[in-house]
Amino acid sequence: MLITVCRGKLNRIAVTHKSVAYHGSITVDAEILELLGVVPNEKVLVVNLDTGGRFETYVEAGKFGSRCCILNGGAAYQGEVGQDIGFITFGQLELEEAAEFVPKVIEVKPGGKIVRLKGF
Repeated sequence: MLITVCRGKLNRIAVTHKSVAYHGSITVDAEILELLGVVPNEKVLVVNLDTGGRFETYVEAGKFGSRCCILNGGAAYQGEVGQDIGFITFGQLELEEAAEFVPKVIEVKPGGKIVRLKGF
């Protein structure tokens, strides 16, 4: 039996820009995506840590090392510049594998330092 588990999580990053005039998604620093094993166009569940709001979209890679977090299109209405957000990626594993699996979790501190919290 396959079950859906948290594969990775960006625990916290500040929104750096918003762009309503875009077809949609969230753009995140490519370095962060690489650390988490997230690929462009992958579906993510985004959480606004300041409002509690949640929405699903796909992720795009921003400039490596930029620490960018840009809400695009309709997602731009889900948060404000400076608010903290996170996202969760999911995967499917066999029940036995899932019992031992540890997701990768990172956080971006003010100033841009990446902290590896779990799964590395």
